[in-house]
Amino acid sequence: MVVIIHTGAFRELGWIGENITETGKFGVQIFFVISGFTIATTFFAAPSYSHYLLRRLFRIAPLYFSVILFSALLFNLALFPGNYWQAYFQVDVDAYNILMHLSFLSIFDHRIANSIIGVEWSIPIEVFWYIFLPAALVAIFRQSMFWIAFVLFILLAGIGVLAAHLLISEEPDLFVAWFPTTYGPYFLLGVAAYHIRRKPSAFARKHAARFLLLGQVLFVVSVMLAPPLVEVLLANSAMLLIAFYRKDDNPAFNRFFVSKPFIFVGSMSYSVYLLHFLSIRLVNLAVTSRQVIWLFVEQLRLEFVPGFHRLQGRLAAQG
Repeated sequence: MVVIIHTGAFRELGWIGENITETGKFGVQIFFVISGFTIATTFFAAPSYSHYLLRRLFRIAPLYFSVILFSALLFNLALFPGNYWQAYFQVDVDAYNILMHLSFLSIFDHRIANSIIGVEWSIPIEVFWYIFLPAALVAIFRQSMFWIAFVLFILLAGIGVLAAHLLISEEPDLFVAWFPTTYGPYFLLGVAAYHIRRKPSAFARKHAARFLLLGQVLFVVSVMLAPPLVEVLLANSAMLLIAFYRKDDNPAFNRFFVSKPFIFVGSMSYSVYLLHFLSIRLVNLAVTSRQVIWLFVEQLRLEFVPGFHRLQGRLAAQG
């Protein structure tokens, strides 16, 4: 979905294509729901908090560090033009910027949060919730406590929005959009999916097929029609699909999701997310460079070929 929005893949296919393309930007919210589920699953299965956290960090940090440093090198050697957010906030890929990214603290300075790769703002948010979500998980074993925590997460997101508009003078909306507390409810939806799968109620077991169907319908409707609050609908769709998916139900449908090509795409999704925007920019740069070379060659032809023919004519006339 994120690749679709950045490539504008289906914009030429009418209003449905436009909606599919535009809703691609909410793939990150789905990613956060999946991450909430993964955090809960790995935390409760780990022998200790440190073991859990190291596994999570080693899952994402090596590639993230590599792409950050490679992109920074391209910028500083002037081999790559600055991206949109560098120009917008007039920031450089300097030592401060790089260190803030490598320490996962770039989300606390919205001017640089997305200034190196162009999609990296979500990774420090992931790390923030890797660190702090387990504390909430320990406290919300009971269902009633979960919903209290959910309301508190929503209030925390609202407080973050209010504080940004009171304290941030330059682009408070972007500060909110790239700040970790904004996305707490999405991570908690993933935790809800974990709790439903771990210990489903009698009602959940009885209506599991209906909930699964609802998740599918929500996703299709949201992507094709892009209704109001589409990101919330997509997040709830992801939660339902994770919570009520069972290998034993609807075998034909499930075979699609456990097919080797689908699993391969899933296993590569993080790499694709980090590298696709850089790849798109490199391809565009290569195409632009080739177009410039062609224009130069064409200009040479237009300038020199007629002159060469005129010279040939004069030489022929002189015998």
